[in-house]
Amino acid sequence: MLDNHSTTALVTGGVLTLMAAVYLSVGVGTGHWFEYGRTSRGPKSPRDNSTLPPTPDDFDSGLADELGQTRAMAAFEGRLGLWERCICLPQNSHWFKPEPHVEHRTICAHSTVQDQFAFKFVEIGNHNSRVDLLRTYLTRSQFILPLLSLALMVMGIGIGLCSCSCRSLRPIVAMGAFHLLAGFSTLACVLCFAINLELLHSRVSPSLAAPLSGAYGWSFGLATVSVPLQVMAGTLYIWAGQRQRMEYLRVQAYRLS
Repeated sequence: MLDNHSTTALVTGGVLTLMAAVYLSVGVGTGHWFEYGRTSRGPKSPRDNSTLPPTPDDFDSGLADELGQTRAMAAFEGRLGLWERCICLPQNSHWFKPEPHVEHRTICAHSTVQDQFAFKFVEIGNHNSRVDLLRTYLTRSQFILPLLSLALMVMGIGIGLCSCSCRSLRPIVAMGAFHLLAGFSTLACVLCFAINLELLHSRVSPSLAAPLSGAYGWSFGLATVSVPLQVMAGTLYIWAGQRQRMEYLRVQAYRLS
């Protein structure tokens, strides 16, 4: 028999689990993890003939690499996600149309599983340079960890349903442990994305006339918000399971005495 405190903890944990699952799913499935501001499209200096102004062809052509796509996103107010990169281009722009009223079209390039597991190089765009193991494993981790987090949450929910059908709260502790692991996995994913992005910008910025500008988007915010929700849900489940176990042991000791 559940007491009021355990019931409240389980109901609150269920609400937090639902919110965390929705936030994380939306964050992973959308491409607004980082949004670039407009920067200069010219080369770094007049003498630098190797650094040409970025064009849309640098982004959506079949030979586009990470350097060209990043420069194009910086020049055309693009956005970056876990699965896709997008740029915003003006469409049907005329001299008599003010800039705020110009129609825009969005071009997106989606990343495949092979792209996520591809090697990164120290000199971005130069495949003859050394392999950058740090960025390689950061990219792979930011792809695997959110999927692992969702899988752990699904497994935890399955354990909770089994405990309800078996009329036992002992598996609730395992359910809470799965949610804690899911929260730490999401936190690791957010940190891997942020570190990987900073490393990318530090190596792309020298080829731009102006420093990269932008901000983390709402998809990144949703994934970040899901972390404390998962941790709080897991803590409540573990607390409720331990409390119910202590109540059971107390009743058994009373009966034996």
